Amino acid sequence: VLVLLVVLVQGMAWFAPPRHNAWLESTGLLLLMLTGTGLTALAFLYQLHYRLSDYEREGQSRLADTRQQLAEIEQQLPAWLAEKVADDPPDATALERLQGLHDHLVELKTRMAQMPRADRLLLPCRRPFLLLYQGHIVSANTAMQQLLGQKLKTLVGTEPSQWNFNVAVGHGPTVEMRIMDGQQRWHALRVERLEAGPYQLLLCEPSDTHLYSELLASRERAREDSRLKSRYLALLQRELEPLLAELDQNMQNADPGEAMQSWPRLRERLADLQILATSLADEPGNRQRRAAQLRVLVVDDGPVSRMLTSQILQEQGIQVDCVESGAEALERQRQYLRRKPYDLVLMDIFMPGMDGVETSRRWRAHEARTYGIGRTTLVALTANATEHDRRRFVRAGMDDYLAKPYGPRQLVELVRRWHPASPEDRIPT
Repeated sequence: VLVLLVVLVQGMAWFAPPRHNAWLESTGLLLLMLTGTGLTALAFLYQLHYRLSDYEREGQSRLADTRQQLAEIEQQLPAWLAEKVADDPPDATALERLQGLHDHLVELKTRMAQMPRADRLLLPCRRPFLLLYQGHIVSANTAMQQLLGQKLKTLVGTEPSQWNFNVAVGHGPTVEMRIMDGQQRWHALRVERLEAGPYQLLLCEPSDTHLYSELLASRERAREDSRLKSRYLALLQRELEPLLAELDQNMQNADPGEAMQSWPRLRERLADLQILATSLADEPGNRQRRAAQLRVLVVDDGPVSRMLTSQILQEQGIQVDCVESGAEALERQRQYLRRKPYDLVLMDIFMPGMDGVETSRRWRAHEARTYGIGRTTLVALTANATEHDRRRFVRAGMDDYLAKPYGPRQLVELVRRWHPASPEDRIPT
C-alpha cells in the first residue's frame, strides 16, 4: 500500500506543471517514503518470524507431550500386545514427527482392540454375571437377563439393589445373596465378587451347586486316601507274610528249649502287626448294629491286637471289654458273673505271668463253682496252632481257636458261628 502511494505521488508530480526544483522535492519525498516502507516491512517480517518460531516451539512441545501420553497408555497393554515403537530421528521435521505420531496412534488403537474384555468373554457363560462401574450396572450376560427377566438396555445404568439383590451372608470375596427373578421367585445364589478399581464383577451360581461340588471333591479325596492306604498296607502285608514263613522255618530248626522260650513270643508280636495291616487294608462293608448286645471280653497283652479286635467287634454292634492279663480277666469274671456274664472271651495264649491256657482253666473252675450261670465261649488267639496245642486248649476248657494273623472277616465269622443271633450275614470283606 505504501509503495502504491509513493508511485501515485510521483505520478502526480510528473504530470503537474513544472516548477523550479520540483524533481528534487519529489525525488526526496519518494526516497523518504520508500525508506519508511522498507522499515515497516522489516518490522513486519521480524514479528512474523518471531510468531512462527513461537508457534513451532509450542507445536514441538505438544507433539512430545502427546507422544509421552501414548507411551504411558502403551505401558498398560499386556506383554503379548506391547511392542517398542521407534523414536523419531533427531533431525525429523515437524511434519515427519506429526506423521509418526499419527502412525503410532493408529497402531496403538489396533492393539487395544485386541485386548480381552471380561464382559465379552463372559457373555456366553452359563453362570449369571453382572459388571458394575461405580456401583451401576454396565453389562450382564444372557443368563442374568433371563434370571431377572429384563433386557440389557433396561439394566444398564441401574443399581443392583433396584433388582432385589440382597446380601445374606459374608462380606468377603464370596457371599450369599438372594435374588428375585422376573416371576417374583427368590433364588439363593453364591456370588463371587471380583473388584478392580471402580469395576466390580459379580459371578453367580446356585448355592446347592457349590455344596454338591464340595461333596464330590470330599468323596474323591476319601477315595484317593483309601486307595493309597490299601496300597501301602498291602505292601506291608506282603512283606510280613514271607517273614512269618521264615520264622516258622527257623523255629522248626531251632533248639527246642530256645524255641519254647523266645520264638512263640516273637511270632505273636509279628502276627499282631499282620493283623494291623489286614484290618486296615480291608474295607469293611455294610456293618449293622444289633439291638441285642453281645458281650465279649478280649484278653491280650498286645495293645495293637486289643485295639483292632475291639474296633472290629464294636463296629458290629458288640459290647467289648479289654484286659491285658489273665489276672485281670478273672477279676472281670467275678465282677460281672452275677449281673451279665460275658458271652465270649477271646484269649491270647502267650501272655506274661498267667498265660491263656491257665487263665482258661481257672475261668472254667470258677464257672463250675457258681450255680445258675451260663457257659462262656472261650476262644484261643494264637499264632502257634499245632495239633498238640489244640488238644492242650481243649483240655483247658477252650471251645475254639483263631489263628493269628486273622482278618476282620475271620473274626466276625467266628463270632457268628458261636452266637448266630449277633452279627448278621453282612460280614467285613
